[in-house]
Amino acid sequence: MSMHSSWADMAQGPQSAELPRGVTAGSYATYPEAQAAVDLLADQGFAVEHVSIIGKDLKLVERVVAPLSYPKVALSSAVSGMWFGLLIGILLSLFGSSADQSGFPLFSSVLLGAAFWMLFGVIGYAMRRGKHDFASTYAVVASGYEVIIDQEAAAEAKRLLQQHSPDGYRQDTPEHVQRQHPNQGEDHRHDLPDGRPEYGVRLPPSSGDDGQV
Repeated sequence: MSMHSSWADMAQGPQSAELPRGVTAGSYATYPEAQAAVDLLADQGFAVEHVSIIGKDLKLVERVVAPLSYPKVALSSAVSGMWFGLLIGILLSLFGSSADQSGFPLFSSVLLGAAFWMLFGVIGYAMRRGKHDFASTYAVVASGYEVIIDQEAAAEAKRLLQQHSPDGYRQDTPEHVQRQHPNQGEDHRHDLPDGRPEYGVRLPPSSGDDGQV
């Protein structure tokens, strides 16, 4: 296999749908953080072909931008058609005959583009019959990212991350521990309905004078 075909195969992206197997070298809340960890490994000469980034708990997020109506659809479609017509008019002016240089083909192309696109936009909106009556954008979002290292190279990757990361190698951050144990440190004593402690007598908080005579 030639070098050209090897780079072409690498540029095509993942060739298998199977999840990579290995050791988790770090868990990160955002993709840039996981990417920074891989960049750090690459800068230290680590063989990054042993590294994979996995997004966890993928969710499709649809963000509503604005409500739709016939005037809004007609206006936005007309503007899109004007740009398309302008492009067609410029091409006709450049490659058309030089007999007519008055700019009428360019003007007519803009008007025709706006008219046809507005017509198609209004018809498409009417065919929805009130369903999905809003404009929105779509994005696939992961709740977290894991950097996975092949078993044979995991120890070296962890050593590099611990040695060169600003915060060292910490798979469980304090925020992550707080999410796992949200009630840690809270008072779990139970009181009776009248306010008295269920067992024994509750002593007042220490004032810092304990042990003094």
